[in-house]
Amino acid sequence: MSPALIGITVSLPSDAKQAAAQAAYARAIAAAGGLPVYLAPGLPDRRLRELYERLDGLLFPGGGDLDP
Repeated sequence: MSPALIGITVSLPSDAKQAAAQAAYARAIAAAGGLPVYLAPGLPDRRLRELYERLDGLLFPGGGDLDP
């Protein structure tokens, strides 16, 4: 059985602390048996939809609450 593909939304790190936090999320997903996939900022909607269809889960780290 393949590991679950888990997408992580990211922004370009503004400092080392933010880059370390993004890496920590990826390590946590890998430790749980998943395969983390960073979703590059600025991808066209069509490409994002293609990625979303392949993912088994999606992580929105940090920030405020999202309106569904």
